[in-house]
Amino acid sequence: MLDFELDSRLWGARSIVASCGNMECQIYIIQEGELPPTQHQLQVLESFMRLAEADVATDLADYALKYCEEVEELIDLKEEGIEIDKKNISNHFNVTTILIPELGDSDSAFVFLSADCEWEEEHGMQFLFENGKIIWCGDHGTLPFSPQWNSIITAESEEARHAILDRVLS
Repeated sequence: MLDFELDSRLWGARSIVASCGNMECQIYIIQEGELPPTQHQLQVLESFMRLAEADVATDLADYALKYCEEVEELIDLKEEGIEIDKKNISNHFNVTTILIPELGDSDSAFVFLSADCEWEEEHGMQFLFENGKIIWCGDHGTLPFSPQWNSIITAESEEARHAILDRVLS
């Protein structure tokens, strides 16, 4: 069991995370006020940490490559002096943070991963997992701290939740 400490709305701890390539990551759990993490949040974290490293690494690489290519459509990386070996995209980003957001009554296991990446050094990159699978990757944002997140986790059905997610993440 990790020893979480409260800092503002975030419960934080550090741990080696096998599913993220045995890297030491900062782990945060968001809770309103000074309430401790919920059992559901702790279960979501535990489940994520048990995911097979190879499966997560493949998914991370696939989504990171897509995000890199989206950035390339807007910025000439070579002109900026940034060389990315797309066949080895995993060499160009590093997962640094795991965030378990407030989950409300949602049955879904949402996990945000933040990563530093060479093609977006200022904002980094963020992945959103739902039930062990990546459903989005893009620039590091504030979604888990926003009013939109509350509308996602309080949606009346999975279909409604995904409709809101699609609007917010597009």
